[in-house]
Amino acid sequence: GKTPPCAQALIDAGVARVVYAIDDPDKRVDGRGAELLGAAGIKVESGILADEVRQDQIGFLLSETASRPMVTLKLAISANGFMRTLPNEDKWITGPLSRHMGHKLRAAHDAIITGSGTLREDDPSLDCRLPGLGAASPMPVVMGKSDIPADSRLAQRAKKKTLVHYKNETPPAALQDLAAHGMTRSMLECGPTLAAAFL
Repeated sequence: GKTPPCAQALIDAGVARVVYAIDDPDKRVDGRGAELLGAAGIKVESGILADEVRQDQIGFLLSETASRPMVTLKLAISANGFMRTLPNEDKWITGPLSRHMGHKLRAAHDAIITGSGTLREDDPSLDCRLPGLGAASPMPVVMGKSDIPADSRLAQRAKKKTLVHYKNETPPAALQDLAAHGMTRSMLECGPTLAAAFL
């Protein structure tokens, strides 16, 4: 809805052949572009690399067909199956390479969801701290009834970037709301209670 359909532009340009992977599930177009092209005498081939494209575009496809974003659950689990270290141990379960990959995951998502328990225990900033990718930090989302402490890193970050707080919403309702606001890829970086609720 932000740009006009490309089919007419392709017809006007005199293109002889169009190859594409999958139909756009948006109900406003839903395959009508291919029909227009064919009616104009343009050879149209579809389904090329369709599985790869579906995987690449899964967030957009889910937002259109299921009214929710794709969800990635990121967990750090110790060798003995825990998500946290003991009080006197080093706080890091993962090593530098895993943390680097975690930040790359953050940069590839529109929203990052955590729970109020994780917020209280860890005071995360939930941003991408890789050189040059700070602007790709996802929008932080907190789920839980507890208020967000004014001195938390997320509250400070919210002065520059939107912070969403769902106090009473279920995971499906939160995801539907995120999709309605254009979020196609959401990442869960939370404790076991919220992870289990989403699962």
